[in-house]
Amino acid sequence: KADVLETMAACISRYEPAVAAQWSTKLWDALKYEIFNSTDDSQAPNALKVMATVATRLSLGHTLETLKGSPLQKYIGTVTGDSLTRIREEGQKSSKSAGQILAAVGCGSPFADHLVLKSVMPELLGKLEDNDVKILDKRTALEIINQLLNARLTIGKVEKSWNFPALSEVDATETRTDSQDSSIKKGSLASY
Repeated sequence: KADVLETMAACISRYEPAVAAQWSTKLWDALKYEIFNSTDDSQAPNALKVMATVATRLSLGHTLETLKGSPLQKYIGTVTGDSLTRIREEGQKSSKSAGQILAAVGCGSPFADHLVLKSVMPELLGKLEDNDVKILDKRTALEIINQLLNARLTIGKVEKSWNFPALSEVDATETRTDSQDSSIKKGSLASY
């Protein structure tokens, strides 16, 4: 299995984004089983690497303005939707795996990270603020937020070596651009 997953990651990293988009849903469907249902965690890092590589390839050539309706947005939407559903339905049982998946996919690119955080943070923060949510569920949300913030930190450490245009716009709102707000520094990945 390890060889297959490593080969998949190597191949995806060389595919054109259109080819990666064509296979992204099928890859997700196959790889999520490896993470959520596997009793042997030895292949999880390799499966997570493939998921991140798909996000990286789907990010190429985009800016925040072009993400809407893109294959990357669809991929992230599927991943975050399935992961949040698992967290809601299975709670603590799937939270570690869901957090690993969300963090790995977010590490795929600054744009993937932006979309992951935008998709899951409102629900996770809502759990922390809700007085009716059990302490265990709040702890689960906090652990996932921690994994996402660690992913954000990882992106900040490697952002200068990545070849993504418009990195300065990642933290801008969808309607604000650098010309409208000169306080956004080129390449900035400040916290939300």
